[in-house]
Amino acid sequence: MMWRKSVGLACLCLAACGESGREPIVSAPPLAVPPAAAEAVAETSASNAAPMDGGAPAREQIIDWWKRKSDEEIEVFDLKAVQLLSRETVYLAGVTLGGRGKNAEPGALLVRPGLQEVVEVRSGIGPEFQVLDLDGDGVSEIVSSISGSAQGTTEGEKYILQLQDDTPVVLHKAAFSEGSRLDRNGGTEAESTRVEWKFSSAGNAPLLQELIVTKESLCPANGTCQEKTEQRASTYRFINRQFVKSASTP
Repeated sequence: MMWRKSVGLACLCLAACGESGREPIVSAPPLAVPPAAAEAVAETSASNAAPMDGGAPAREQIIDWWKRKSDEEIEVFDLKAVQLLSRETVYLAGVTLGGRGKNAEPGALLVRPGLQEVVEVRSGIGPEFQVLDLDGDGVSEIVSSISGSAQGTTEGEKYILQLQDDTPVVLHKAAFSEGSRLDRNGGTEAESTRVEWKFSSAGNAPLLQELIVTKESLCPANGTCQEKTEQRASTYRFINRQFVKSASTP
């Protein structure tokens, strides 16, 4: 019988089984871009290549604005322009926040340079993220993940979300994990679950192709390792800001 784990989220890592839906939360491989979003994604790619240009604040400035309201230390890793559900354009900064336990906590800040204002995003976005506009409607879809590790185990969730001001609205998410331990006889038990997401299109509807890969292994102290791998593929259509599972998906 394989060992299962449960550990709280705290630090950071990356990529798995998920439920679709839109839920506000208070608490990647190469992409094929849908035609409807080609122009918007091209603009996003340009901002990703040079995120500090075109009026974006410097990392030092973001840290200074943060220190006006908090004594917590932060480190800024990523900075990109995003469009909120209100169509307002702001900047999203991926950060780590110190002073929240043993390790720095992953998170993100909403940055409005004109107001010299930074607001912590409530959850769901880590220090690194992608910004897309899958259906070309002027609202950004953000792909990111949050995870934690302890005692040799990493667990977390990967998200596709939009932002209602500083509140994430989750469109799709998937859990991932990786861990191992010694059994009582000196052997090793290991288990991992990863998620792979690929975006494409069918007609005018953007598609999300999701592959969940689960691996289990048991290696006795004196013997041959036994391994088991399971894969589950699903396809979702992105319609009216929802990922709807295709009827042909098992």
